Amino acid sequence: MDKPLKYKGGIQEIFQRAESSTFFGREIGLMYIHEHIRYAESQAVLGKAEEFVKALRQAIPVNYKDIVPNSNLRQANCYYSSSDVTFKTRYEADEKYADVLSGKMRVDGGWRVYSSGPGIYVSLVIKKLIGFRAFNDYVVIDPVLTNEMDGFSASFKFKRHHLNWNFKVKYGNFTPKSIIVNGLNIPFDTEDNPYRKGGALIPMKVFLDNLKPGENQFIVEI
Repeated sequence: MDKPLKYKGGIQEIFQRAESSTFFGREIGLMYIHEHIRYAESQAVLGKAEEFVKALRQAIPVNYKDIVPNSNLRQANCYYSSSDVTFKTRYEADEKYADVLSGKMRVDGGWRVYSSGPGIYVSLVIKKLIGFRAFNDYVVIDPVLTNEMDGFSASFKFKRHHLNWNFKVKYGNFTPKSIIVNGLNIPFDTEDNPYRKGGALIPMKVFLDNLKPGENQFIVEI
């Protein structure tokens, strides 16, 4: 995984696309976004907030040069399939790949607008960054936020209820210490997570009973 498979053409021995495709980009290039956001998801599961948020930022073109300095300009309202280095041939890519890792080569956005990735990305923002996951019998509240995101807020609708979220990052980057809904503390258990302490586990009935018509205010302290 330190570099792409060497291009050689002919009969494939390891992986057909990587070995024989003359085009250097997408899956066999620098960064395939679909896989990258799955990497971001794994960092959230591990509780690595800095890595998680950085990976999320690398997947969208907003202020992209702040996070990827060797990037060329990108259309800010598009979701790209990949970051592609502008190599002329696969042979050049084999020869100069070290220049990619050192930041000497410029990178361009791949296909746009990409189809499946944006939905997965939005799901990560809701389920991992905000940390709200709903199941039949319970909900999980498990935000993963950096220290700089103290005061982060978000809002969305759930079962016709409008949920406004405000997060206080005080003790760590994951696992709620307290959850206040409309001024009342909600008791919760902790979700199992083999890699770190998990999120808050709340029975669905308890969660819904604490909601009211219209606006609902959540304060989550981690």
